[in-house]
Amino acid sequence: MSEKLTTLSQLRAVSQKSKDRAAQVADAAAAALDEMDRVKADKTEFVSFSIPATGWKTDSSVPGYTNYIDIAISGLTAADYVAVDVAPASSAVARAANFVATESRAGILRLRAASVPTATISAQYHIITAATAAKEG
Repeated sequence: MSEKLTTLSQLRAVSQKSKDRAAQVADAAAAALDEMDRVKADKTEFVSFSIPATGWKTDSSVPGYTNYIDIAISGLTAADYVAVDVAPASSAVARAANFVATESRAGILRLRAASVPTATISAQYHIITAATAAKEG
């Protein structure tokens, strides 16, 4: 009987050590996740900008959307994707201009539209890097 009690006592001790170790691992994992979230490099940063009604150029590379304007964006690459959100107050002007998908170039966001906007459009953009887009795709 004494041998069984010793074995039971040993099993309880091992079980407690396992629980303690599991708690330590869980705490370390939670701390690591918190730290990763704090320093995460690809958090979305929205940048406000204006799309002017002047300075537009034309070309025939995209049929039906011959009007374009280039907006300088430092650090933008041709592989990046840029999402543009128009402010509600400018939505009627933007709809009338009939924008098409954005084009990314080195340091340039090219916006194309069927017609030149009749007024300045307030908007914001955020860059989705090629690496982030590949992970999400």
